[in-house]
Amino acid sequence: MKNTNIFVLIVLVLILVSNASADLVAHYKFDGDATDSYGNGHHGTEIGSPIYDIGMFDQAINLDGVNDANVVSKGSISHILLISVIAIGVGFFVAMAMVRIIFGFPMAYLLAVGYTVILILSFFTPAQFVPVAFDSGGVTTGPVAVPVILALGIGFSSVLAGKSPLSDGFGLIGLASIGPVIGVMVMGVVLY
Repeated sequence: MKNTNIFVLIVLVLILVSNASADLVAHYKFDGDATDSYGNGHHGTEIGSPIYDIGMFDQAINLDGVNDANVVSKGSISHILLISVIAIGVGFFVAMAMVRIIFGFPMAYLLAVGYTVILILSFFTPAQFVPVAFDSGGVTTGPVAVPVILALGIGFSSVLAGKSPLSDGFGLIGLASIGPVIGVMVMGVVLY
């Protein structure tokens, strides 16, 4: 059974990788500007004065996070809506993590269901939303979110009888990071 699961996972990854270049929306070389070199016309708009540096493989853009930006979506994705969807996604899956602690669901089942939903949604989500969705999952690994989510999970499991804060608090960040990805993908399917 375990070998079959690994084989299915490998096949799914190969299918996704084979479709990745066909659905490419844009390619930015950052050769002094934010021009789409793939030819789709999805050029970025520089705000402020970003610095172009030598990256790991090619050029990279250095944004200071204060007044520099590279806007790729050209306003097609509202900032307020995106932030709200990400916040709701994190909140919903943190709540699911608390339900998991109460009822003792195995973390593997919740992660498998979550990533299966992400995999299925990736076929229906507009191409410009997929990278934004996966990037939005990174908000759960920030310096503010991690301590809050971990403290919530450990505190929650420590006040419940028969629960272990260490074992029940494990995987909360991984589960919380699924929420924004699913939320942004659903937003892309619903709105566009």
